[in-house]
Amino acid sequence: MLRDIEKGITLGITIIGCIGSCLYVGYLLDGTMGTLPVFMTIGLLCGTVLAFSYLYYVGKGKVKK
Repeated sequence: MLRDIEKGITLGITIIGCIGSCLYVGYLLDGTMGTLPVFMTIGLLCGTVLAFSYLYYVGKGKVKK
């Protein structure tokens, strides 16, 4: 049971990390170029794709532990 909780917490942190870091990079790019919602939206989409692709590979068992 503890191992299942550990996996859930790891997946949650990974999803938040992927989306948050890509969103932050988009925010920084928007700040330097003056195009506020453009790169943040692209970062959000890229982070979401990264997070769900990681979930897919974890579900298929292709990620080494």
